[in-house]
Amino acid sequence: MSEEVNIEIRDYDESMAAKLADMYNSWDDLWPGGFTSGVPYDKERVREQYEKMSAIAILIAWDMDADVPAGSCTLHTHWRDEDAAYIGVLGASPEYLGKKVGKKLLLRSVSIATQEGFARVDLNTWPGNMRAMPLYKKIGLMWNPEGEGVHMEDYVPSILTHRICQPFFSNLENPNAWYELHERELEQAPDDYEVEGMKVYPYRFQRKGSQLEVTVDRYARGITAIKRVIDGSSLSVDARVAKHLTLCGIPSIYSLELTNGQEEPVQVDVHLSGFEGLEFSEAVDMNCELGPGESREWTVPFVLTDEAPLFRPDLTTRCIETQLKIDGEESRLRTGLVIKPAAEVIERFNELRVGSGGADELVLTAIAADDSIKRGTLHINCNSDDITLSQTEYELDFVDGISGATVGINVAEKLKDRDHDLWAWMTLQATSREGNELSVTTRRFRVPVYCLDDGDIAFGFDDREHRICALSADYRAYLSREGAILRVSHGDGGGQGAFYLRSEIGPPFGISPFRFAIRESETGENDCERWFEMSAIHPERPVRVIDRVVFEKNSGIIRREVWAENLGDSEHTLQVRIGAGGGISLGSGKSFVPLKEGILEAPVGSAYSSYPSAPNAVTDWAEGWVAYESAGHRTGMLWDLEEVEEIRLGMSSVSRLGYPPATLAAREKRCLSTVYLVMGASGWKEVRSRYRARVLRSYAALPAKAEEEQTDPLLELETTPVTMEAMGPVEIDVLVRKLVNAPMMGSLEIMPPQGWSCELIEPKATQVEVLPELLCLHAFEVSENAKIRIRVNPDDIPSSSFGIHSGRIRFKTNMIFETDFHILVLGDKSSETSMEKRAEQGKDVYHIDNGLCKYRVSPDYGGCLISLETREGTELLVSSFPKASPKPGGFLENYYGGVQPLVFGSEPGDDITKAPTNREKMSGRTIQRGMWKGVSVEWKGVLQRSTRGVDFCLEYLTTAGSPLILIDFTVHNRTSGAVNFMPSLFVDAAFDGSTDDVLLRTEWEGQVQDVRPSNIISAVNPTTNFFWIRNGSSQDGEGLGLVTVGVKPSMLGLIAPGLLITGAYDSNTVLRPGESRVFRSCLLVNPSETNQLMKLQDLLSAIPRE
Repeated sequence: MSEEVNIEIRDYDESMAAKLADMYNSWDDLWPGGFTSGVPYDKERVREQYEKMSAIAILIAWDMDADVPAGSCTLHTHWRDEDAAYIGVLGASPEYLGKKVGKKLLLRSVSIATQEGFARVDLNTWPGNMRAMPLYKKIGLMWNPEGEGVHMEDYVPSILTHRICQPFFSNLENPNAWYELHERELEQAPDDYEVEGMKVYPYRFQRKGSQLEVTVDRYARGITAIKRVIDGSSLSVDARVAKHLTLCGIPSIYSLELTNGQEEPVQVDVHLSGFEGLEFSEAVDMNCELGPGESREWTVPFVLTDEAPLFRPDLTTRCIETQLKIDGEESRLRTGLVIKPAAEVIERFNELRVGSGGADELVLTAIAADDSIKRGTLHINCNSDDITLSQTEYELDFVDGISGATVGINVAEKLKDRDHDLWAWMTLQATSREGNELSVTTRRFRVPVYCLDDGDIAFGFDDREHRICALSADYRAYLSREGAILRVSHGDGGGQGAFYLRSEIGPPFGISPFRFAIRESETGENDCERWFEMSAIHPERPVRVIDRVVFEKNSGIIRREVWAENLGDSEHTLQVRIGAGGGISLGSGKSFVPLKEGILEAPVGSAYSSYPSAPNAVTDWAEGWVAYESAGHRTGMLWDLEEVEEIRLGMSSVSRLGYPPATLAAREKRCLSTVYLVMGASGWKEVRSRYRARVLRSYAALPAKAEEEQTDPLLELETTPVTMEAMGPVEIDVLVRKLVNAPMMGSLEIMPPQGWSCELIEPKATQVEVLPELLCLHAFEVSENAKIRIRVNPDDIPSSSFGIHSGRIRFKTNMIFETDFHILVLGDKSSETSMEKRAEQGKDVYHIDNGLCKYRVSPDYGGCLISLETREGTELLVSSFPKASPKPGGFLENYYGGVQPLVFGSEPGDDITKAPTNREKMSGRTIQRGMWKGVSVEWKGVLQRSTRGVDFCLEYLTTAGSPLILIDFTVHNRTSGAVNFMPSLFVDAAFDGSTDDVLLRTEWEGQVQDVRPSNIISAVNPTTNFFWIRNGSSQDGEGLGLVTVGVKPSMLGLIAPGLLITGAYDSNTVLRPGESRVFRSCLLVNPSETNQLMKLQDLLSAIPRE
């Protein structure tokens, strides 16, 4: 086949469906996890997919010689920005890769978008899709370094239609000839360009001695500067601000530079327009004549008031618009402002909940927007006489931009209302850009206070996130004003978010601007319920859509309704879909699905229990509910099975409920969807009972709610695991605790580990029986808490190397109480541990060799453990050292490989795919702690908003002759405010670089399983926090174990052909000022058995570091 085939770009029609199905089935190997999700396409699925799709164009690349489709592309209206379009699914069949199919589809898409009047075209892909990156960049797409995943933006439509740029493109031979004129470095990295404090995208075009340079403002998403040279005659316009980051109350400057490099003078008329909260200090109009070779710079000071809308990530920022008229030709420039208060007040803990007559503390964190803020005063007041504060003013000293205060809250005995607000603001001492001292008063920040007496529901408003909040003992619910998206999490703040629901109106369906339209909000209540309502008129239909969320009092039931009101004078037909999340879950758990063949129990995160693998036809379901169990929480979702026409399951929840078309008469208002959420259930049986009561109106008695509190036995035997550097005798203490007053009489049996003997040291007992495998204390009375000390001796141990040796202690009375005790032998001390610092490829690298394995750590390379090698010479890790780059098929943009520390959170830019932890400035040193030797990597959070001012220490430790590497990740909050994030470790394992025969063993929902790569990506959340990465082709049991413990430890493994990433993270790490926490993991080279890793997980937190 030639380099370029005979391709014609066509619009889709139904006659193509069968051949398109064959094409899409061939895409599986090209997409992470497979394009078809394990269920092959047929023509009906293609037709269904495109029938209701909301698209500007569905383009098919057709091979005219073979008469088959070679690729396809969809073009849509942008979901947020009405002046933008975006590329949906873009792809080509394997045999057409490199044949310019993608180029032709993209050029047609850009051409259509330009003709339709759009200013830009967006595209999203995954970090591992590096093969397509040169094409994307050549086509004009810019990789936004702050976007989610790999988000790209193409401003060629704006450039082609701008009046100043158009003369450069005149007389081109075809509409796509600009492509050959575009000059650009095709670097496979985010386009992070900054010019004098402004984040920009530079474009350059070259044409026979003429050139065009265009600068796009990344935040304004528009052109801010142009330099045009045609046959030696030039014209340039350059609008800018002193810095994108513009703080309310602190003066800034706008400037416009004009240069006329033409032979004739030009008449220039300029008008500036702003927005609410922007105040210009001088005239906003300028008129001048620029002679040949003349330049002029015009500056206008301005300041932002508290009415200025604050910057929000992922949204086009507010901008200064420069309206130009040059010799009568009108055009405009857009210059963005990243608007922030000089400092803001946030509450990083969960919402403050109080009760009548109670008291609590509110920890507020103050965050300065830049280093010009050093000091200030925090002011607080309350809108209620029933709430008093310990004080109303606090002096603030900002260290690394962070300060804060802890406010005492006292509540009256009879709190009159449930919904209250505290208001916080600051007076700050700041320094202007010119070095002058300024006093700035910030806007007022709302801090809601919720009273939950008598099982009630309290409402509040979150101004920062633009949402209404509802709190009860069972849940936290949030309804956003943008799109009326409902998010529900558990009342104790634990676990992942329980539900995510949004409504869609169609057909056609797709990501439409209405999804994020601002709704009008209203609240109400009666004796039994409280509710939110969000309403908006659909932009394409004469219909008012009302999303109503009803909270039942003294219940864990939330009811989500979607109403439609026909505002027209004739009937109107529409459909509703309820989107309910989906995707990869970071939490482990179970789902229960009532199919006609039986109730399906499946682990959360399994692709086989999600669409399209799982049945989505209503006829396959027995009842309309799904239940979940995760991290001690049990929830459910209910709907009327007879009212829906489609049910889709995602990897973590229901992803879609589809309703049939409904026809509304003129002026009719009707409820088109009702979904119930059940929070705080006792299990799937209660969820089923709730369904039968609420939906079927079958009121069977509900089972009693199970107790969630942790219980203790009547008598408890406690031991502390013993850690030994090498084999030898050891003494063990056994604490006997009883929780009842009456004495307990029985026999105490001590069974030492296999190959060990046991003797009693204390107490001195007379009735002691020593048997070969048992030490028994007869007539042993427990009248109060007691301590027993025993000595165990290794007598007949087949190996003196690493091992976990377990015995058992049993107290037998009329009941049996027992526990295990453990002895961890780390190695054999047959060799010494060497530590050496070397320079490798310009970076410091520490080499540690304990005689059994050796590893390397580089503080200059993100603090990563970049190599782990066995004594036999097998390399167990994959690293991109010395240069970070996205991993093919992976999801981390800042991929370093090996053992990679990462801290991610909810702050902008701190999500798991983009967190810049490894770009922090780190230092390293060798350390010795008792028997442990290794490397310590230390840094202070600077780059990440959620970790700013926090101290981190990561230690990789081992002992002589041991296969164990202990990894301690210590976090210390030295700021005066609270912090909240998730420390994590990602491990990229392979065997000499290969994952061909890899097996991922873990305990998944109570069952030990070997997960193998398949055509569907598997997201594995183990119920016991260990992974055993095994080399299936090795006869010697090669493998690597990963074990973790923490306050709320979790693990995630992603496995597919050519892809294996395992990770451990401590979820929801919240630290008060001055608090520290240790997140501990370990690596075990060549584990001997699964039980060894499971035992190690139980012992890991008790291993001493000294």
